[in-house]
Amino acid sequence: MANPQRSAARATVPLLEWVWRSYLRASLAPLLIVELLIVTVYLTANYSATRQHQQAVRALAEAELERIVTREANVVQEQLAAISRSTDMFRRQAELAIRTPFDPGAEEVARYAYAEDGVAYHSTRDNGGASVYYSGIVPVGPKERLKAAQLTQLDPLMRDLKNTQPLLVQVYFNTHDSLNRLYPYFDAIGQLPSKMNIPNYNFYYAADAAHDPSRGVVWTGVYVDPVGNGWMTSAVAPVYRGDFLEGVVGLDVTVGTITQSVLALPLPWAGYGVLLGEDGTLLAIPRAGEKDFGLSELTTYSYDQAVLQDTFKPESFNLFKRPGLASLGEKLRSRAGIAPVELGGSKLAAWSVIPETGWKLLVIVPEENIYAHAREVGQKMFSIGVWMIAGLVVFYAVFLVILYQRARGMARSISAPLHQMDELVERIARGEYEQEAPLFPVAELQTTVGGVVEMGTKLGHALLAANESTRVKGEFLATVSHELRTPLNTIVNVPSWLIGQFATERGAKCVACEALFELEPFEQIPASGCPECGAKGSLEETPVTRFTGDAAEATKYLDSVHRSGKHLLEVVDQVLEMSKAESGTMSLRAEVLEISAVLTRVMSTVAPIAERNDIRIEVTHAPDLTLEADPVKLAQVLINLTSNAIKFSPAGSLVEVSVTEERDAILFVVCDQGIGIAREHHAIVFESFRQVEGGHTRRFGGTGLGLAIARKLVELHDGEIWLESAPGRGTTFFVRLPRKRTCTESSGAFVVSPGAAADPRALQGGVDYGGARS
Repeated sequence: MANPQRSAARATVPLLEWVWRSYLRASLAPLLIVELLIVTVYLTANYSATRQHQQAVRALAEAELERIVTREANVVQEQLAAISRSTDMFRRQAELAIRTPFDPGAEEVARYAYAEDGVAYHSTRDNGGASVYYSGIVPVGPKERLKAAQLTQLDPLMRDLKNTQPLLVQVYFNTHDSLNRLYPYFDAIGQLPSKMNIPNYNFYYAADAAHDPSRGVVWTGVYVDPVGNGWMTSAVAPVYRGDFLEGVVGLDVTVGTITQSVLALPLPWAGYGVLLGEDGTLLAIPRAGEKDFGLSELTTYSYDQAVLQDTFKPESFNLFKRPGLASLGEKLRSRAGIAPVELGGSKLAAWSVIPETGWKLLVIVPEENIYAHAREVGQKMFSIGVWMIAGLVVFYAVFLVILYQRARGMARSISAPLHQMDELVERIARGEYEQEAPLFPVAELQTTVGGVVEMGTKLGHALLAANESTRVKGEFLATVSHELRTPLNTIVNVPSWLIGQFATERGAKCVACEALFELEPFEQIPASGCPECGAKGSLEETPVTRFTGDAAEATKYLDSVHRSGKHLLEVVDQVLEMSKAESGTMSLRAEVLEISAVLTRVMSTVAPIAERNDIRIEVTHAPDLTLEADPVKLAQVLINLTSNAIKFSPAGSLVEVSVTEERDAILFVVCDQGIGIAREHHAIVFESFRQVEGGHTRRFGGTGLGLAIARKLVELHDGEIWLESAPGRGTTFFVRLPRKRTCTESSGAFVVSPGAAADPRALQGGVDYGGARS
């Protein structure tokens, strides 16, 4: 078991580590902190500048987007307004043609014929003019055929409108009785259904009185063209004869045309434009927007059969009805604006209304493209910061290597003289007090080594003087102790002899009057009875003393004299033992001992003391353990420790004595449940004539030599002794003695309790009943 006092030594560090830490604290740490602060300030400033740059770019981008969307909306407005104006002109010409008789000629009339079912009436060939189709839902008679021929006068205008408006795909005039005149020519009988009720389609009823009370130009939503041109929107206007709706003229623009022409906007940041109807329907989406909206633009239609009713875009094309775009849909109800939107990523949307149709031009730009330049600048600045950090790392790596080499050099220049001084001190410690001072380049070290050499010389002289003084003191104490021993023996023996004079002899006692009578050695009890009271048979034999005083009180005083003399004798023995130890005259009679025999001798000595103090002693040891030691000196160590434990333990408590074997030693442990010792007093208890100050010393007494003698005896055996204790937690003493051989048997134990018999011969071992501790 390691000595806890030794392990409590203050932690130390090697000189190289100490110098290295000093270099780091004084040189590297401040420089590194400054560099880190510079890099931190740079990166923080770069981050702040990048954020401000991005905010400025965003503000500029929003302003630019608003300007662009307004400009492009105006461009689309002009294009659609031109179509609206053409539609209105076509409407006026149609009203005139309805009222104006016209003979198209026999050749034109010859182009018309009834269909095979005899219901529909249509043009049969293309002569460069418009196609004609009477569906037959209203029977086609002479009047209807005349109207069909009369409207031939509109063909030149329809041809000019188609050829001068690049967005138009077809121009038509539909009447209330389902006559369709359309340019350019197409095979109507093969495309349109028989008895088609044209007024039921949106490109007709969008311009009726209910939907267009102002009788102006109206733009339809996106629908499927029954004629076969796919998805389109139309600019339609009513043709009235008075208050009667004769028909509706229309100019068609396909979604494909809008996407390719109207939405082919020169937008920055890879943005794109979208046309949005008044009801929120996406009228036209370029290919760039299909992925964002998750839609495919409807530009074509599969005409497997005739289109018998209105066919509009599905609800998935309505932004106002898409849950994921509800917030954007609410904002789009305003005439113009700009807002961020999550649409396949972070986007910025700007819109503006097209007054001609009420549609909105919606421009969408990816935010990452807006900030691309700012991010690129920020990334470059950040890369510069990273390269700065990398340069600092390389610099400090090289700097650390150089600094470490300098630290090693300085440590060697300091440690080499220190090692020489250490060796010099070790030689002085071995008793070589006269040394010669080596030469060092550092003045302070040279002064120190000179002081050490001088100290060694003085220490040698002081040691010689101390040894001489100790020898003289030891001889003096031995002489005085020898002179005191004889009278002290007399003091001890005389009370013992006096106590022996109180030995009792034969006598008789009267039971009736309690009178006592002496009897001669062989005298019989008188049969006549008590001489005092005359009672017959009242005499009983009983021991009587010859002492005329109070025998009990005299015995008490004499016993006190005896114990005092014995205590003085023990003190003298302790002083004598201490004197021998300090003078170096104490010798050992080492022999191979059985531990059990030593413990038996110790217990026979301390058992009576334990019995008087009501203390129980428990002894634990391994059987057949042996140790090479002086039996008397070893017993004296254990008796001193055990008697101390008994003395400082409360009545009814337990004192434990245990012996265990270690690899190269035997460990003795004595543990009590007494008052304990404060940590700061642990070293005092082993000093000669020293006791812990306070009431415990006065209460328990002692000379202060018991534990000092025990320590000397243990050190004489090349062993070690220490203790563990705390106030109120008892005390445990440890003694470790080296051995020359080991015995590993199963453990055995015996207990000595109060009342156990003791061998009086063991008292010759020199018991210490006054060991010093508190």
